[in-house]
Amino acid sequence: MVDPSSVDDQPHELLQSWPSDSTVFLRNMIEVFPLGALVIGLDHRIVLANRAARKASGHPDPVSAGVKCHELTHYSSTPCSGADDPCPLREVVRTKAPVTTVHTHYDVAGHGRRVEVRAAPILDEHGEVTAIIEAQIDVQKDDRDQRRLLASEEQHRALV
Repeated sequence: MVDPSSVDDQPHELLQSWPSDSTVFLRNMIEVFPLGALVIGLDHRIVLANRAARKASGHPDPVSAGVKCHELTHYSSTPCSGADDPCPLREVVRTKAPVTTVHTHYDVAGHGRRVEVRAAPILDEHGEVTAIIEAQIDVQKDDRDQRRLLASEEQHRALV
């Protein structure tokens, strides 16, 4: 179990409004998740970021710094938009349902990597979206693995 005091020392105000046992549960849940995971408030600010997301972004504590999701993953001052870069937060708020999209996320050195972004709503007792939880899956790595597998199969066929 993750010590809640070791993750994001300055909690986002949204977390302060949730029951403490819910906050601890959510922190523990996303921290053990092996993929990059974020909880994002309606203002685009990072509410929680697990170790994998912090490592991928190169930012040690986006919550305390008040970093917004697009600042963390795209190093952009404006939220994602358009057909090539739809904003998962906006889509989840609009539909109140999970969404999946593919984005290019960047690290501090400016290196891009293709990730599948899966986002789902966190609803209040009235069924209204209060935040989203977002998982980031490195599809660029999957593409490389798939190409290696195909090349290996072709080599095997050539030998047989």
